[in-house]
Amino acid sequence: MSDQPVHIRVVGITGGSGYLGSALARKLAGRYEVRILDREAPTFLNEHPSLAFRKCDVTSASECRAALEGVDAVFHRVGLMGNLASMKAPFDYYAVNLLGTLNVLEACVANRVKRFVFDSTVAVYGQKNEGPIHEGNRPAPNSIYGATKLACEAAIGMYDDQHGLSTLIFRYSRTRDSGKHDAITILSKKVLSGEPVTLYDGGEPVIDFVELEDVISANELALASSLRREVVNISCGEGISFAGMLAGVEKLTGRTAASVRFEQLPAHPPLSEHKFGSKKFFMSIDKARHRLGWTPVRSMESSIAGSIAALKGRGK
Repeated sequence: MSDQPVHIRVVGITGGSGYLGSALARKLAGRYEVRILDREAPTFLNEHPSLAFRKCDVTSASECRAALEGVDAVFHRVGLMGNLASMKAPFDYYAVNLLGTLNVLEACVANRVKRFVFDSTVAVYGQKNEGPIHEGNRPAPNSIYGATKLACEAAIGMYDDQHGLSTLIFRYSRTRDSGKHDAITILSKKVLSGEPVTLYDGGEPVIDFVELEDVISANELALASSLRREVVNISCGEGISFAGMLAGVEKLTGRTAASVRFEQLPAHPPLSEHKFGSKKFFMSIDKARHRLGWTPVRSMESSIAGSIAALKGRGK
């Protein structure tokens, strides 16, 4: 489904004090009036006169409705994350992720919001899909986190159909930047420091990433795009195994790991985040390219190179 692009003046960002939300708020400041909707104000609030803050706990319907008054577009970024963590706190995840999303959707309808963009996740695909995974693949989440996000997607589609709210859903890969403590940074640090490396499951599992700057550019396009009632994968568009990640680090640093040890992790119960996905897990971004007009700038190799450069700059 598509519609004509709408005029956007005021943008609200739930979770605007967090990792993704704060980056988007800073990027949009000056071109839009940006309202950060969160439980606590961000430290960067005074960086630009177009930034404003409204206290908003998404589990409160009244706070959501008040906070969204006068807003034209909403980026809904609030949510509890993590597959492992969700299995230990299912009620918390349903309260924040699903009930919170319903409160925001109701507030959007009440305040005649024109555009709603939702942060979903690769976790909706689960273990049964292998890369390259397209949006048409049948979702099969195997974590509470993935299940809550999939339930949100269904609700969002209904609000678009029944209430005329123009919606767009992004299923993000693992979002990162050079300062994030993730697998790429850990491997890079170990190789640079001459430490031994441990790879699980033979280093064979394939995963993908997407750089924060590319996520932000997709969100910018979402405000101007006529695309609606669609789910779109946002990823670098390529997969890499953990062994391949290590090889990339060694190539770009010109060093080799002091030693490499392989360990096996049991599949049940899952003991690491990657166990919630298939062994060959990466997303196709054909739809993002052709329908949204978005292409990531950062490749997997440039992402690894950025982390190595950042670590060297910090003297790690």
